[in-house]
Amino acid sequence: MKKLWNTIKEIIITYLLEYLVLLIILMGYTYITKNDITNNEELITKIMMISITLVTIPVTIYLYKHFKQKESKIKIDKLLVMLPLGIGISLFYNMLTINYVEGKELIKLSLPIIILYSGIIGPIFEEILFRYTCYNKARKEFPEKTAILLAVTIFAILHSGIIAILYGFILGLILIYVYRKYDNIMYPIIVHISANITSIFLTKPNIYLLIIGAILLIISITYIKRTKH
Repeated sequence: MKKLWNTIKEIIITYLLEYLVLLIILMGYTYITKNDITNNEELITKIMMISITLVTIPVTIYLYKHFKQKESKIKIDKLLVMLPLGIGISLFYNMLTINYVEGKELIKLSLPIIILYSGIIGPIFEEILFRYTCYNKARKEFPEKTAILLAVTIFAILHSGIIAILYGFILGLILIYVYRKYDNIMYPIIVHISANITSIFLTKPNIYLLIIGAILLIISITYIKRTKH
């Protein structure tokens, strides 16, 4: 139990801190304005964005500096392959499952804000928290396969819904594979960013996008498997 807590404590503390900041802002806003915002989904979403900003950005910077790892040098050709890998993952999985996801629609925010938070800030934060911190700590406490399974499972179950959890598990495995292969957190960050941004624009099934996703996956994974560290 001590080993498990040592592995996941940053995740638990971070998410509790997010909820605490969100609660404080909501209560403060309600107290000052005397307005009931229970049914104001758009306002609640904006307040959530503020709480995320206040917590995730400083936490990401702290974790990256505190758990500083010795990483390999970034190579542009390998980094560019992460783009089609992320796009391929998103296209292929979303086109297979989108009919089974109820009410898939964009949050009522401007597209640039959605891309910034869901497509950029979110992936960077999650990679630093789950791969850079949690996985690296887990591999020091547990055998390698156990560390991978633990890190991936925790990442997956923090998603909402069966489809999203399964996607999180598959994506988590691929992200750890890429991280272990190239030994630099920037590679899985690019995969995650490209996957998330692609998902924002996918709202209905399309057989051609499914095929394109499968082709991108095959090409990028084949390239990664054949390249050296």
